[in-house]
Amino acid sequence: EFGRILRHAVLNGVEVYAYSSQFIGNKIVLGEKVKVKL
Repeated sequence: EFGRILRHAVLNGVEVYAYSSQFIGNKIVLGEKVKVKL
């Protein structure tokens, strides 16, 4: 991995790994990198 996973969420059955992100309500503001597992 290129960075540390700071946030992890499951949105609509999809795992979302966001790097350097912030949660605002039910939205994820993306930072440096995003990794999605389908």
